[in-house]
Amino acid sequence: PEQPTTPPPSTITRVWVFMGDSLVLVGRRLAACGAARHAFSRQNNVGNATGASGGPVNPVKLKMFTAVKTVPRSGWGRTDLRGLGGMRFKWKVAFAVLVVGLIPLGVTLKLEGDRFEAYSRTGAENEVRNALALKGVAVEQYVESVVQAVGAIANLPDTARALEELDVAADALEKDMSIMPDMAALNARYDVQLERTENPAEGARERWIGGLDLMGRKLQHLYIATNPNELGQKQMLDDAGDGSEYSRLHAELHPVFRALMERYGFYDVFLIEPHQGRIIYTVYKEVDFATWLKDGPYADTLFAATARQMIESGGAEPYLFADFEAYEPSYNAQAFFMMVPVKRDDVLLGLLAVQ
Repeated sequence: PEQPTTPPPSTITRVWVFMGDSLVLVGRRLAACGAARHAFSRQNNVGNATGASGGPVNPVKLKMFTAVKTVPRSGWGRTDLRGLGGMRFKWKVAFAVLVVGLIPLGVTLKLEGDRFEAYSRTGAENEVRNALALKGVAVEQYVESVVQAVGAIANLPDTARALEELDVAADALEKDMSIMPDMAALNARYDVQLERTENPAEGARERWIGGLDLMGRKLQHLYIATNPNELGQKQMLDDAGDGSEYSRLHAELHPVFRALMERYGFYDVFLIEPHQGRIIYTVYKEVDFATWLKDGPYADTLFAATARQMIESGGAEPYLFADFEAYEPSYNAQAFFMMVPVKRDDVLLGLLAVQ
């Protein structure tokens, strides 16, 4: 009856451990005295428990830890958590060490990222500069090759002869009343021109066809309006078959200039007489053929202005360029022109131009 109700403090060490959502107070047996064993059994109600062999469980033989008290998580108090202080401190230390290690790592990554970004941007800019420089060199080389090619063609005696003879033959064709233009066919061609031109100016069609004089209408009738080849293939006609001197010369010269155009990759080739700036010959036969550049329907173009400049100077410039612009005869596509003077004994006979 006088048995103690709790084990002596010296024989039991309180330890709190996690178990699910609760803290479990466990006792570890440190001494094997009878009084302590009896008190331990009474408090924990394990004296009558049975083991695997069916006999009572001897509390002395309980190994290491035996649950003696369970405290729900909601009941945790400051005093009850004294045993976790060490564990929490260890985690704090570990976290602090981790943070201290991550800060320089983050700074290093940021610096390296900025450096890589700057390097990438610099590399990209250098690539663009190099590409532009290479393209600039390529353009210069191309222009130089065009200047040399066109200059060589202009210096051929046949080019000077072609300009002189075609100019005279065009004047004769204007006076030949046996050849009259088919205005219905010509109007139909300009209807297509208006339809295919991107963003045409107001009144453009009337200006185009109204700006043609009799010579222009006759030449466009022969080599554009009644040309049997489909649009875009008008350059394939060598002789209109009208029996005129102009058509005879055209049949002789056209295959040569067409081959030159195709060889050098030009869009078109022009011969321009110096009196009115009339385009007396083209390879591709667009609607600028047989128009004049001093005050014709396309007199406001850079092409016409550049041609007038060279004519007025008497061909003093070795070559001139007309920069890119929307060009109506080519359906307002961007067009670039280069022209050189054609001379004999320093006398300007006309211009050779390429598009």
